[in-house]
Amino acid sequence: MTARINEVELLLKNGVLGFYNTVEITEVFSLNSEKKPCNILTIMVAEDFQEPIYNKVTYLTTNLISVKKLKQWRFGVKRYCIRISELMAKLSSLDTNMRWDQEQIEINNLQPLDKYFISPDSYESVPLNSILKNNYYNGSYVFEWFDFNKENHQDLLSSPLALQDLSEELSKVIPISIDSVSDRVGNFLLQIPTRILMSNFGLEKKYDGYNLNCEIDWHNNAQKRDLIINCHLSESDNICEGYFTKILKSGDLSLSLPIPNKRSHVGTIWDPENNLILARTRPSAFISPTAKIVTTTSIIKERLLTNGSQSKKVSILKSDKDKSNHSKQPILNWIEKRIYDNSSIALKKSRNFVQYNPKGINKSESKMNALDDLIYLINMHGHDAVWLWDPYLSFQDLFDTLLQNKHSSSMMKAISSLELPPNSQNSTATTIFQSKDSLTINKYKDSFKQLPPETLKTINLEFRCRTGTNGWDFHDRFIIFPASDYGSTTLAWSLGTSVNSYGTSHHILQKVQDAQLIANAFSNLWDDLENSECLVWRNINE
Repeated sequence: MTARINEVELLLKNGVLGFYNTVEITEVFSLNSEKKPCNILTIMVAEDFQEPIYNKVTYLTTNLISVKKLKQWRFGVKRYCIRISELMAKLSSLDTNMRWDQEQIEINNLQPLDKYFISPDSYESVPLNSILKNNYYNGSYVFEWFDFNKENHQDLLSSPLALQDLSEELSKVIPISIDSVSDRVGNFLLQIPTRILMSNFGLEKKYDGYNLNCEIDWHNNAQKRDLIINCHLSESDNICEGYFTKILKSGDLSLSLPIPNKRSHVGTIWDPENNLILARTRPSAFISPTAKIVTTTSIIKERLLTNGSQSKKVSILKSDKDKSNHSKQPILNWIEKRIYDNSSIALKKSRNFVQYNPKGINKSESKMNALDDLIYLINMHGHDAVWLWDPYLSFQDLFDTLLQNKHSSSMMKAISSLELPPNSQNSTATTIFQSKDSLTINKYKDSFKQLPPETLKTINLEFRCRTGTNGWDFHDRFIIFPASDYGSTTLAWSLGTSVNSYGTSHHILQKVQDAQLIANAFSNLWDDLENSECLVWRNINE
């Protein structure tokens, strides 16, 4: 740990990255029912204030923040400045005691990460810039102490709506967005901005190509030295299309690097004397936290589904997590997940993008194939939960989708407006989809009651509808696989059309990127439909 403290001292030394005389501390904290403080996020920023006032605590939240989903918790923000010498003692406490001060709840698995450099945003944003302070210019070095277990934050991290609400309230006080980097909850970050110089990279057209021009301006008190200017062109298909480097002498303030085209580039200013980056541009890929929990399953029985003269058997799987002998949960890596482009074949195979066009094809066969894709997704991702959102859901639609879920412990939800499907000519459908009164709902209940008692023991489903003044109109259709805990990831697909017409007209099944936002919207509507008059059917096996 001494080596790490020495490294921090080197970067804070006057003339290396800048000239600093204080460290500004911003603490986002929570208070439990016993009013014991716990770290949500602590940001330490090296600053050069003219007349710093040390250890004067200012509470930026006049009143503590309350979040609807976490009624037993309160949240606040405070800010103060400390001397650099005091910072070293605080960091030593983090290393040895796993806490910032003695009042805070101890963190069981707080580990330091290797220092890293964060560039300013370019045409693509860098996620951590949403919590760093004014990282607009050259970039910043960051030392981070990472809470790997996050035991003190499970209530918050297990409720995406609560996290989103807290993030929105905090953004009214300080310019950060913690919901976009939720893996950093519980962490401590020391930000050291590079201010020893100011830099600018610009592109200039030449008759036979382009020049990448680099201009710098040293801090008035800086000792000028030779620098290395690097540029590499952004990679496509994992191919490096160009790399260029030159030495910028201590007496020079600019140079040009000839490059063949104007593709996006990464420019770096390297200080060979101290082996440090002084500035860097970064049009880069997005990294987000993830962890995947895998459970083993076994077939225990068959589910018999009946709908009039139609019947179907579904093999049911029961998760081993229900057994008393739990396997040891692996340490989750919250960071290593990247977004990759996929070929159209891979997208179709994974059902991340499937286009249905029944022209010239038997519509019954096309619908069966399309429903098979939905069942594939349900059985692939629905071992914990599945939510179906469709304004035109009928019992037959649920029979063809959610009731095909082979995971007996899966908690399933469905929302419908019970509206008449467009262009419906079926008199039976007209009867079923008449105004949303008790008679309509009773028709659905009668269909569910025809299911065999043994089948009901393998189904966990609640079906709600919009009726009266409850809820609001909706038209989009989604199937959602909500995260069961912070170690899993919410997934969602846009259906493109209602289940009742699946595969019979042109539409696209497509995985959506902002799945958690879709899940949040579903949850908000679900909560608004909690009145008993909105309940169509509920069967839960505890």
